[in-house]
Amino acid sequence: MSVSVSARNIGPIGTAEFTLRRLNVFIGPNNTGKSVFATVIHAAFQPLLGQYYPPVSQLRRLVETKGQEALPFDETKSNDFLVRVLQAGADLRLDTIPKDLEQFLSRQVQDNLQNWGESQLTAELERCFGAPLSEIRRGRTTGAISIRSENPQWQLSIEITGSGARSEIVTPPDLSHLLALLVSSRTPREAARRRSLPLEAARRRHLQLSEHFLPYEVAENLFTLCFHEFPRRSRYLPAARSGLLQGHKALAGFLISRSSLAGIRDLQIPALSGVVAEFLSNLVTVDQRQLGEYRTAAKQLEADVLKGEVQLAPTPGGSPEIHFVQQKKDFPLHRTSSMVSEVAPVVIYLRHLLRRDDLLIIEEPEAHLHPKSQVIFAQVLVQLTNRGARVLLTTHSEFFLQQLNNAILADRVDHEGISSAGMLPNARVSSKNVGAYLFIDRKTGGNVAAPLEVTSDGGISEAGFVSVAESLYDQTIQLGRLAEKN
Repeated sequence: MSVSVSARNIGPIGTAEFTLRRLNVFIGPNNTGKSVFATVIHAAFQPLLGQYYPPVSQLRRLVETKGQEALPFDETKSNDFLVRVLQAGADLRLDTIPKDLEQFLSRQVQDNLQNWGESQLTAELERCFGAPLSEIRRGRTTGAISIRSENPQWQLSIEITGSGARSEIVTPPDLSHLLALLVSSRTPREAARRRSLPLEAARRRHLQLSEHFLPYEVAENLFTLCFHEFPRRSRYLPAARSGLLQGHKALAGFLISRSSLAGIRDLQIPALSGVVAEFLSNLVTVDQRQLGEYRTAAKQLEADVLKGEVQLAPTPGGSPEIHFVQQKKDFPLHRTSSMVSEVAPVVIYLRHLLRRDDLLIIEEPEAHLHPKSQVIFAQVLVQLTNRGARVLLTTHSEFFLQQLNNAILADRVDHEGISSAGMLPNARVSSKNVGAYLFIDRKTGGNVAAPLEVTSDGGISEAGFVSVAESLYDQTIQLGRLAEKN
């Protein structure tokens, strides 16, 4: 995985650059930009919403109307090459591509990537922040957000000024690399063997190619492959989950009570950021019949942290209501502790929403949790990274960070050793799969997200907490000496 997101002059951030790994940790003081940067990352990793060029059916009509000259390449030579792609697979010599087809595909992919930045990415940023892009800049400076992929290699940057945003392709995608990815997929080979199909037919089906106008359909596949190493989608669990859950029913009730005035009066509704609205919407619309592959992790949290079960009860309005069941007693969420309200949404996301290759962003997972529960929660999140999910968390907890460090150290220990140390099975992670960042409060020039060293024997540097611990220790010594004088 080698996908990076950087931000300059966004919110309180002066500069920040992030490379996605299996486990990602943001630490640092309050109001230094951790949530702002996490929101930028969340917006960048949303699924593609659709095509960014005319669909194949429209192109067919264009050709039928204007004739073969409407095609910007030699159709016969191009189709011959693409048939060889289907036949040869990864053994194909990519330098045999016709020049006019190469220019066409390169231009299509670049145009689509440019349009993705100017349409979907900018729209997602505004939705997630709940504000125009010009308002998320740091003061009156020019802001910038950059997305970079290494496999395949490309980079796109969005410059944000007071008048709007402009997208620019800094490094265009390499067509040879994209074609190599296109033909090297193992999926067609597996499908051919399973269904007793010729490999060419399996590749054609995998690429969703029709008999005609293959270049346009290949261009669509190549554009999609630009996001080859991106998460499938991002799921964001904001901070203060207990308060949001307590307030969402009141908000829903307000909207229902005012709905009869729609079209009669100009209704004013409370403004929510996109990540908060998305969080509440997911909980209101979740399908409790749909269980995902991380339901065992949800059960682990219920058993070891909540000591009870999170259940979704149907309501007359159709949206489920969250209940907590403990010792055969049923409690609506508003009658439970803040700890239950904080963890219950995580249980629901793991049980019903999170899928393999998703990115799960959790702000302050330690909130309202006893230290013993924090270390269990940290181990469950590490387990997720070993089962195909990616995790990004922001934390202020030294206990949480220490448990993550123990998970890194555990990667050098066998399974029996991990069990004897009192850790959950497979709660281990390689230091190579961990990225950590310390957000530093700068009085001028904006705050900085500084990457922290992560080693197999020392884990994540605790620079953000050590200074506080040292200050407290010095204070204790000073107070003790002063007390002895009295």
